[in-house]
Amino acid sequence: MTTGTTTPEFGLPFQRATVAGPDDLDLLDRESYDAVVIDGPAIGAGRTTEVLAPTARCLRPGGHLVVVPADHRDASPPPPPPPAELGVRWVGLALLAERPCALLRKDAGLPRRQPDDAEAEAEAEADDSADVPGRLATMARTLDLAEWGQRAGREAALADRADSESALLRHLARLSADLAAEQAARSRLERDHADLQRRFETLDRQHRRLRSSKLGALALRYWQARSGLRRRLRRTSR
Repeated sequence: MTTGTTTPEFGLPFQRATVAGPDDLDLLDRESYDAVVIDGPAIGAGRTTEVLAPTARCLRPGGHLVVVPADHRDASPPPPPPPAELGVRWVGLALLAERPCALLRKDAGLPRRQPDDAEAEAEAEADDSADVPGRLATMARTLDLAEWGQRAGREAALADRADSESALLRHLARLSADLAAEQAARSRLERDHADLQRRFETLDRQHRRLRSSKLGALALRYWQARSGLRRRLRRTSR
């Protein structure tokens, strides 16, 4: 039996189960269930405390009451004071469907194991059953603080990752700009080289035409003779 059904990913493979709302508990038979699960986040902190006693009455002797605590910041109206005796005692903490929860047990109606220790056992049960709502509230606050710490750690990690990614993007942008500048410079050099290659080929063709013609051969001999004469004049003038 559960008292809520809206908590995400909160499903249990019971062979037989009854789903009841907080207002339906009086319609259920007393001492008819081996386990009761209270879905605190679904019904709010106020109603979680309010349904402790009715759900405990539905448990068989030795049955367990599992309470998934609601957020202690829940804004639901404050519950009425619970009965002084809820009929269940605090066992400890557990995980149910990967969710932390409080585990309570109904020992009323069970035979005493050791009659000689009945007084000590009664005192222990009284201590464990005292202030169950207060323990649930403390558990909710503790879980919320732990969740806040984990959330702060995740946010810090995300912020560090965002800073790292921003720095990487800036570095990639600089590399891209440098590459674009290098490509532009290389394109200019390639254009200059192509222009020089065309001019060289033009001059080479002109030189071959001059050598192949009579007038060109005469002009070449003239310029060669003139260059040789100029060199001899320089040597003699020294």
